[in-house]
Amino acid sequence: MRVMVIKDKTFPQNIVDSILIEESYTIDYTDNMEEGVYFAEQVEYDLILIICCYSIKEIVDICRSIRFKKIWTPILIITKYCSIQDRIELLNAGADSIFVFPFVREELKARISNLLHRMRMPEDILEAGNLVMNIKSMNVYKGQKQIELTKKEYSILEYLMYNHDIVLTRKMIQSHVWGIDYDSESNLIDVYIRRIRRKINKDRKYNLIQTIHGLGYQLKTH
Repeated sequence: MRVMVIKDKTFPQNIVDSILIEESYTIDYTDNMEEGVYFAEQVEYDLILIICCYSIKEIVDICRSIRFKKIWTPILIITKYCSIQDRIELLNAGADSIFVFPFVREELKARISNLLHRMRMPEDILEAGNLVMNIKSMNVYKGQKQIELTKKEYSILEYLMYNHDIVLTRKMIQSHVWGIDYDSESNLIDVYIRRIRRKINKDRKYNLIQTIHGLGYQLKTH
């Protein structure tokens, strides 16, 4: 696996080195954001890791630049500060995962592994925890058992699985599933989430779909 690390000089060099070296990843470093975009064009990376104190706007710009060039390599961001609105902007710009420093080493290691695994998966298959979704057939399985979902339940779960371990606001879910026709005062999203939970959580002691009070929902896989 080959990883590019775009890192400003304010962060310690070894902030992620031990994780990447431990997994025997090949690492390319740059402390220049424009150079990072150039490298991403020239080399087929498995992961782009942005570690910086740059302003959120600058990080958004580099994500957009990479996606504008139709480079779909997963982008993981580590920054010292990131509000919920910042996270939404970064996700909309093409980031796949965001960590705020300091972080738990094992969680970061798991997230890196998950992003790399996702890139190796066939495009028509999504996995999150013990849930498997076949995009082509629109079938969802929990272990060997198929889960029956309505069209709207499927759309919501698909969005959560694509963005697992990321907090999705109700507005983000409503925009993705209902578009502009959705009544923002309605509790329909909460009703659908309860229905999906009943179908996928029957034999679990905790909810895969977590309520993040005041924010939205998160499909938590670890």
